[in-house]
Amino acid sequence: MESLTAPLDIRYDAQASKILGADHWRVITPFRYYLGDQYSEQWVTVPAGYLTDGASVPQLVWSLIPPWGSYGQAAVVHDLLCECLAIVVAGEVVSITRKRCDEFFCESMGVLKVPEWKR
Repeated sequence: MESLTAPLDIRYDAQASKILGADHWRVITPFRYYLGDQYSEQWVTVPAGYLTDGASVPQLVWSLIPPWGSYGQAAVVHDLLCECLAIVVAGEVVSITRKRCDEFFCESMGVLKVPEWKR
């Protein structure tokens, strides 16, 4: 977990889940994910209060890959990246593509030691 500054700390948000019609969780403890190497000049910060639904996996395959698992923190980072389409590079906000979001998702799952077949 060298590229993640804190473990995933989330809490189920019943009110948001009811309003949005699907299960959602709030990040309790903020964390940063350093892209590439630990303490690189590229990162994304997930703030406390951020609302996520975990991995977007079709319910049909939940028995193999549920919305939450060892990749949960990677899914939260991916959700944020897909919403913002931006990372911080040397202190400056830089736009990224959706394709890069997916590449960072795969990278962060590797950091979390998610088996390659799940990535």
